[in-house]
Amino acid sequence: MRRGMGEELKRNSLSLLMNMKLRLGVLVLISLSLLSLLVSGKNSPKDLPERHRKWLQEEVVYIISPKEKDVFLQLATDRERDLFIAAFWKQRDPTPGTAENEFKTEHYQRIQYANYYLGREATGAGWRTDMGRIHIILGPPKDIENYDGQKLLYPTQVWTYNGDPALGLPPAFNVVFYKRNGIGNYVFYSPIKDGPSSLIPAFTGDSSNTTAVYSRLMEIEPNVAQVALSLIPGSREQFDPTTRSFASDILISVSIPTVPYKRIETAYAEKLLKYKDIIEVEYSANYMDNDALVKVIKDPSGIFFVHYSIEPKKLSIEQSGSKFTTALDVSGMVTDPDGKTIYQFKKSFPLEFNADQVDKIKSKLFSSQDMFPLIEGSYKFSLLMKNTVSKEFTSIEKDITVANDRSLQMSPLILAYKALKNSAYQGHNKPFLTDSVQLVPSPRNDFSRLDDRL
Repeated sequence: MRRGMGEELKRNSLSLLMNMKLRLGVLVLISLSLLSLLVSGKNSPKDLPERHRKWLQEEVVYIISPKEKDVFLQLATDRERDLFIAAFWKQRDPTPGTAENEFKTEHYQRIQYANYYLGREATGAGWRTDMGRIHIILGPPKDIENYDGQKLLYPTQVWTYNGDPALGLPPAFNVVFYKRNGIGNYVFYSPIKDGPSSLIPAFTGDSSNTTAVYSRLMEIEPNVAQVALSLIPGSREQFDPTTRSFASDILISVSIPTVPYKRIETAYAEKLLKYKDIIEVEYSANYMDNDALVKVIKDPSGIFFVHYSIEPKKLSIEQSGSKFTTALDVSGMVTDPDGKTIYQFKKSFPLEFNADQVDKIKSKLFSSQDMFPLIEGSYKFSLLMKNTVSKEFTSIEKDITVANDRSLQMSPLILAYKALKNSAYQGHNKPFLTDSVQLVPSPRNDFSRLDDRL
């Protein structure tokens, strides 16, 4: 009797201990999740103001990249979010110099169309449907084949598109929608996940026998039979029921969803987040990408210098008669691993060009170069360049190491498209000047056959 009570007590104690551990584990997971949110500084979409939540989760949900969404959720104020939204649309504007943003206008027209025409039979808003998603991402199809009202075939639609291989799409492809079991909204059809048998209401044979199902579908509707095996015309799978079209599933789940940001440089989002407290409001939506080169070179005197070259992807200028002018503000900062500022500088460059110089800039991007001394150590180098005429900004961030290794070693490799021998600046501190040779490097490493290399 006592032994039985002892065993029961032991079991109850063990059960209580396990429950306590389980609850403790859940609390730890919840605490870690909350800590992760606090450390990352991210907001939850549901915590955003209504207009910003709607913009993120309804208006741009299909076209915003993961990186852009991540940055947007880290912004702390309505002002920052509004600036981000302005920058988001600016990055997608095909004609930045005009008042209208054609991409933005067309995007909202696509949403309206989806809500009005593709949401009539839907249980929710049209933009939420699979058809609405494809229309918003790809626009109207080149052709639509509608197979509705057939007793031997569930309602099916085949949308045909011309694709751009540069965006990861086939030259031509189809997107197929059908009503699963003949009811509800039109949903995506997958040759692998659904298979031809899902399109036939009453197939009496073996549904796993793809060849038999395909033959029956050919009897009912040959055009649907072909797309039932593959969404990519001309592919081997389109006429071979024994193969599986993995390319079709990749098309639906990966290639099409990533189209909206394949040509977007999302670096602007990270830069806006990093410099939002430094740059003025009028600059914040106008980030321009760049190519940069940073090298540590030891001077013959034994002093280390950091040489840098930055090439903005564009240089906006003003024209007055035959003169072209602009002005750049450059701010640099060097910090140690603890974030302590070691060195900083700020310079202004008013620039004036003639027509010939402007033509040269078009063929070879404008490059800003400079240098500064630095002692041994590991550092973070940050540079912010602002065009005060166009209110655009660009930046670079590089980890640099100055190591005074006294053993025999090679100097840093620098690729240059021009080498000016016996430079008039020899004996002076000039960027990328070594002894008597002045190098003209290209951060992009773009060279022509006429360029001298050293």
